[in-house]
Amino acid sequence: MANLTSRRLPGYTLCLVPGIVKRPQTFTYGFRNRAKTLKMRVVSAIPQASASLAPIAPLKEVFLGTAKTSLSLAAICVFVGLLQRSRHITPETPAILSQVTFRITVPCFLISKVSKIVALEAQWSLLSLPVIAILQVLTGWLLGKAVFHLMNKTNCMVPIDAWGNQVSMADVSVKDIDILKDDSLIIAACAFGNSVSLPLVILAGLLSHVDGGTAAGYVALYNVGGSPLLWSIGYQLFSPERKEVLSLSRPSLQSFIQFVWFWIRRILNPPIYGTLIGLVIGATPISYFFYPYKGKFLDIHQSCEGFRVLHEGLVLFCQSIMEASSLLGSATATVQTIILACAIGPLISDFGLRKGAAYETETESGEFNREKGYTIVLDKHIFWAIICIRLIGIPFAILFLVKGLLHMGLLPKNTILVFTVLVVSAMPTAQNLAVMLQLNPSKAPLVETFANLLLYEYALALVSIPIWTTLFTALFSRP
Repeated sequence: MANLTSRRLPGYTLCLVPGIVKRPQTFTYGFRNRAKTLKMRVVSAIPQASASLAPIAPLKEVFLGTAKTSLSLAAICVFVGLLQRSRHITPETPAILSQVTFRITVPCFLISKVSKIVALEAQWSLLSLPVIAILQVLTGWLLGKAVFHLMNKTNCMVPIDAWGNQVSMADVSVKDIDILKDDSLIIAACAFGNSVSLPLVILAGLLSHVDGGTAAGYVALYNVGGSPLLWSIGYQLFSPERKEVLSLSRPSLQSFIQFVWFWIRRILNPPIYGTLIGLVIGATPISYFFYPYKGKFLDIHQSCEGFRVLHEGLVLFCQSIMEASSLLGSATATVQTIILACAIGPLISDFGLRKGAAYETETESGEFNREKGYTIVLDKHIFWAIICIRLIGIPFAILFLVKGLLHMGLLPKNTILVFTVLVVSAMPTAQNLAVMLQLNPSKAPLVETFANLLLYEYALALVSIPIWTTLFTALFSRP
């Protein structure tokens, strides 16, 4: 009865259960015989109509639930923006929180969720999740490259003054001319979507507590493919160029080892360590110590008392570590939401696409130039192309990919898993890119540029995400 939905039609009441046509007399005890007969006659006359009307209520609830969650995120951004304007949040806060999420919360989230989903749902078909993540990044990467080349733009960005007028290139510094031609922001914005904080918030608002926890595990497993790419390739897009270059002009075993070790150090970082640790814990026998309810790895009932005490102590120690990791990882969505709000909150009151204030850049003397006279924004056509790729192109591409994988039997027919993958594909650009810009001072001029893009993209996502989640529910809610 909890899932029963009643629809009021002229002259009678039609009782609907999503996907199931029930005999009305089952739910009409206590009514008069005439009313019962009328209901039976009406439903039996339109069995197809009742089946088609069945999904209306769930889809409406999905749309309203997603819209409410999206609006709550917008409210957080407004609140944080007000705190920044009133100086209750200092300018150093986003950079500090970026370090916290990069080095602590994201690795702990990946350790706890990846190890759990791999240990408890050991299915080879789950490997399709990281593969889909890699294909999504590759699709966005290629679309970003194609947009820049098809538009035949010399510069990806343009300098404007405080009134929105384009500044002459003669007044632009040599260093900023190179930034104007840099397409790294375009590629990264198209390739990498928000695959952690926003999907977790959306899924938690739509699913029950148990299903939401399962979906969070699928999100973490999805990030086994996406997170290493984001924090390696994506991070390198914004990394300052090193002056030291390893030369292989005279090849030798030592120089080759140095070359390989050089790139390993540049690629490996805390989130990738977290992913690898989670895989090792979940895919090896030590998972029985971290998750003893998974089953018995050792039969200790006939062992000596000392061995049983040692085993119980080891299980307690491993569980304590995993609970601590889960506790720290649970702050990931909160901290990243605050970072996102710090990036776009102060810009919410700015309605002009190219409106902006002069930013500060460090000069060779170590002082800050506060009167630069211009700021850098994305070219208008590239700006909207990025938004269309993220909010329309990527979800369509992943939708067809998921349909194909289900048809070929390469993706489990798990409604929560499929819905999670599709919801992640509909997310806007990753806010972690703002973290990377904060971690690399040489990209300081791009911080405000990226924040302006996030402002418009996340504002439009308030509309696109409810539409996509409703469409995904309509397509995959039925067996």
